[in-house]
Amino acid sequence: MSTVDTAIIVTTYERPASLEKVLLSIAQQRGVRSRFELVVADDGSRDETADLVRRFAADVDFPVRFVTHEHQGFHAGRCRNEGVRATTASYLLFLDGDCLIPPYHLAEHHSRRRPGVALASHCCYLSREASAAVTGHVIRSGGFAAMASASELRRLAKMHRRAWYYNLVRHPTKPKMFSGDMSLWRNDFLRVNGFDENFRGWGGEDDDFRLRLRQAGVRIQSILRRTRSYHLWHPPVPSKAPRIRDGPNVPYLLRPGRLTRCVNGLEKRRVDQIQVRVIGAAARPEVLVDLLPQAWLQPRRADAAAEVEILVHPGKGRFSGQAELNLLIILDESRITRKLVRRADVVLRWDAMSAEEPRQQLQELRQAIVSCVMGRRIVPAAKTDPALRRAVGV
Repeated sequence: MSTVDTAIIVTTYERPASLEKVLLSIAQQRGVRSRFELVVADDGSRDETADLVRRFAADVDFPVRFVTHEHQGFHAGRCRNEGVRATTASYLLFLDGDCLIPPYHLAEHHSRRRPGVALASHCCYLSREASAAVTGHVIRSGGFAAMASASELRRLAKMHRRAWYYNLVRHPTKPKMFSGDMSLWRNDFLRVNGFDENFRGWGGEDDDFRLRLRQAGVRIQSILRRTRSYHLWHPPVPSKAPRIRDGPNVPYLLRPGRLTRCVNGLEKRRVDQIQVRVIGAAARPEVLVDLLPQAWLQPRRADAAAEVEILVHPGKGRFSGQAELNLLIILDESRITRKLVRRADVVLRWDAMSAEEPRQQLQELRQAIVSCVMGRRIVPAAKTDPALRRAVGV
């Protein structure tokens, strides 16, 4: 028998009734020419979810795994990363635990997978009444697809046309991709270090994942014309804000300087694993020893790629434009130029430190620098810093 080629990773949390239906729809997959396995990635359910998965695993002829952790709030990114760790499959299909898939869903994803391409589908939202009418018989027959409203089908058709147009014009950030129904090669998932687990609560991790995939050169293609999932109705997640722009993760999503390989992802990257280049020569080089970790001060080849470039003012040098994060550290605001500030993603200033002792100031500034690079602190972009705007007229 051939080895497992694909893993379906289903994310769930305390919705056993919905999950049971989703698992049944997975068991109906047809036309798949290679073996697949199922990984149920649980967000710390304290109900019968684990027993449900165990019973299901005993009744199907494909491998089923279950991973979980202590519940610490909505943490979908962590679930998906743990799901990937639990499998060695070369191709990954992600699915939410409230989304049914039609019988040829996996086969459609398989037939269109390409190197360097992520396939984006989405869900058709079923009404509360339609969701209640979804029985085991309906799932086995695939009849739930006929329960979709005409307005929902039009919405998805429009989404597919937009995705096609965005690819045609080579839009830098679109089309969108939703982790509740998408697939990609494991190698591409590893290229961006998976989902960023700094996202907690509802929303944002999908957009961040898509943007980092784009930075890595992975294309997003819609598969909505061929297949889609069907979302069972349930009350909104408590952490979901009424308006997306008011969500708890929006400030972090909009942070300047996004590293392609996130720090808190599939691999937990250390400070010394971040590729940092210090640009030029600082007027006070002795201060750098106190400001920056020793690993960042090591000389780097001129042609070696850097994720982060750090420029200290006053000093000589300029950003290359090749790094993913340009960090400007201002020790003296005199003779600071508008051009320099505009090229920075993030600006950290000496006078932002409130401590009176110089040594303590350096330590606090160092902590701010490391936290910014490691994604633990959100710092406004240079052009949005009001005090700096006034100082240089940006």
